[in-house]
Amino acid sequence: MKIHVQPRNGDSFKRTVWQAISILHDAEIASAQPDDTESLVLVDPEDTPDALAALERAGLRARLN
Repeated sequence: MKIHVQPRNGDSFKRTVWQAISILHDAEIASAQPDDTESLVLVDPEDTPDALAALERAGLRARLN
């Protein structure tokens, strides 16, 4: 599944995506990886609910794309 994460003030999409991937790996969601353009986070479909919850707990705005 593709997850869009909204950058905070002044952050780039690329930096935000890598921050999100780090958060997800810390949450033991190993399937998290950047898409080819590094503007979206990709996760396995079964990891999607846990991934969205982990990102929201970390203060990132995330939605399915």
